[in-house]
Amino acid sequence: MSLSLAHLTVLDARTEDLIPAAAAGGFDGVGVRIFPGSNPPYVRQIVGDRALISTLVAQSDDLGVPVTDVESFVIGESIDRDRFEAGLETAAALGAKRLLAVSYDPQPDRLVDSLGWLAQRAATYGVRVGLEFIPYSQLRTLPEALAVLAAVDDANAALIIDSLHLSRSGGSPGDLAGLTAQDYAFVQISDARAEIPWREDLPAEARTDRLLPGDGTLWLDALLAALPAGVPLSLEAPVQELSALPPLERARTAGRRTREYLAARGGDPA
Repeated sequence: MSLSLAHLTVLDARTEDLIPAAAAGGFDGVGVRIFPGSNPPYVRQIVGDRALISTLVAQSDDLGVPVTDVESFVIGESIDRDRFEAGLETAAALGAKRLLAVSYDPQPDRLVDSLGWLAQRAATYGVRVGLEFIPYSQLRTLPEALAVLAAVDDANAALIIDSLHLSRSGGSPGDLAGLTAQDYAFVQISDARAEIPWREDLPAEARTDRLLPGDGTLWLDALLAALPAGVPLSLEAPVQELSALPPLERARTAGRRTREYLAARGGDPA
């Protein structure tokens, strides 16, 4: 298993500090948000910023921490294909092999068309599309995501599982039976509290109040056991109790404790 650091875990880190933070935490890679979207101002627009891209590539080479994935390609009722194309160019320039896409399009047929186009274009850049379902998006559950991927029917489009979203959407590791390694782009892991928030509070939990693996009540042991060999892992765990630490120290703590958790279960990615 490889373990990368998801940008959300240290979302307040300056873009230039993200790769050093991943290196400090002993991560095998790092995920980068290349579109700022509605994130706080410290998430910079990377697409089109050649100087920043060069800085990140140099850091990646110097520290031995590759950019594993980029996000987020948000598919709405319409998509800006030129913007997505620029995002794919940036992904390739950073060396990313995967991207994260989410859907806020209420029409499944239109989503299939948009995702199919993205998968085809991404393939020309050597980037694989990962589709993530989120309970408070328009693609809420694992069955919905699998149905869309089946309709797209493109080997360059695969599934992203987030342990928190699987739980909060009513799913469980047993729902993953029958999936192969090729069905996954990657899997995001975090733990969570036993009490499930009201639907309107799910975004706040996901973005600011997760727990590190082993600190909560999710079935992470069963989830890891259900995954085929070779599926990459990403730690996406913004933890309130660690939020006062500088991003580098937070990443160091999160990386150490997650590796300890995995090592105790025979899954140390080192």
